[in-house]
Amino acid sequence: CVPARAADEPKWEKVFGCEFKNRVLKQWNLNDSVDVQSAGDLQAYVKDAFHFHDGSLYIEARAQNARGKHYTSGAMNTRGKFDTKFGKFEIRFRVPRGNGFHSQFSLLPVSSKAGTFIRILVAVGSDLTFSKKALADEPIELKIEQDLSEDFHIITVVWLETSIVWSLDGK
Repeated sequence: CVPARAADEPKWEKVFGCEFKNRVLKQWNLNDSVDVQSAGDLQAYVKDAFHFHDGSLYIEARAQNARGKHYTSGAMNTRGKFDTKFGKFEIRFRVPRGNGFHSQFSLLPVSSKAGTFIRILVAVGSDLTFSKKALADEPIELKIEQDLSEDFHIITVVWLETSIVWSLDGK
């Protein structure tokens, strides 16, 4: 399900994809170290938080102790396996609902020292926000009025040299 291409939008060539139907995660780093933790995180990231079901990848949060934290969850990235600057990025997702959950999808810099990134989606607990932090000091945020935990959705980000455009479910 990809929205119709506007006449002036470039034709995109797929250079990276992961549909999770083949149950293989070799394109991803499953993080289980403290270097991906954010300040104030209540969970430790563990590799056994990931599982497949009906062609989807699930990241499971659990109430269990690990590395001084009371909860575990999962984090993944493509650092060292894939990177690109500019392009069209899509994610099909459904976020969990409830206090304590923090779902995030970001385009991170190749170097952890760079600091600049694009935060595409942040959903914290029952506060479901489509968050746009484009290469600027001030984040741009759009509050979503629909419950993103009720069904799967597609966020598309088109990152060009002169602009960044977001859409949710083709709108």
